[in-house]
Parts: sequence; C-alpha cells; structure tokens
Amino acid sequence: MKNILHAAVSLFFCLASVAALYILLGADFLGVVQLLIYAGGILVLLIFGIFLTSGIYKEESKKNISLHSVVI
Repeated sequence: MKNILHAAVSLFFCLASVAALYILLGADFLGVVQLLIYAGGILVLLIFGIFLTSGIYKEESKKNISLHSVVI
C-alpha cells in the first residue's frame, strides 16, 4: 500500500514539474491546464481508487492466513 501511495505522490511531483517547465517556457495556459487536469484531477481519481481498493486487499490477506492455519 505504501509503495502505491508513494508512486502516486511521485507522479504528482513529476506532473507538477512538467507544468512548471511549460510556464517557464512561456506557455502559461498549457502549464495551468497541465496542473489542473493532470496533476489535480487525474491524480485525485487515482488516489481515490487506491484508498477504495485497500480494504479489499486486507480482507483477502486475512482469508488466506486463516486458510493456511487450518491446513497446517
């Protein structure tokens, strides 16, 4: 779980730095659009999906542990 969250944060910083490069090159509109759409919107959806699926993985791991203990 931590590695996926770290990857999402790294993606945010990467997209924000691309937006900063666009702004430094004089393409202000493109930089703002990059920051709002990609770094803002898509990353929020990605993190929302990560938090929704974290409960599923925890439930599956608990089932696997109990099954292994019964077999042993």
